[in-house]
Amino acid sequence: MVRVTNVHMTAGYYRGIAIPLLTISAVRAASFTMYTETKNFVHKNGFLRRDRLRDIALAGWLGGATSGCLLSVWSARASLGAFSSIIC
Repeated sequence: MVRVTNVHMTAGYYRGIAIPLLTISAVRAASFTMYTETKNFVHKNGFLRRDRLRDIALAGWLGGATSGCLLSVWSARASLGAFSSIIC
């Protein structure tokens, strides 16, 4: 840490942070959008009601599960593509 501070000043600690910050922000925004849209879809189409705690909790669970599954599949596919381009 002392070497980084001596050579690059404090900017050395932030080098390389821009791309991960942007990609994580995009992933989190997509995750929240899928979660919210799934909850709204379930309530709007009458599958679950908004006035029962059980249905509200189930809608939240469905939104989270949908978001998590879709993002996991997408990120696994992206990682596999990145790894195969490095190996081949």
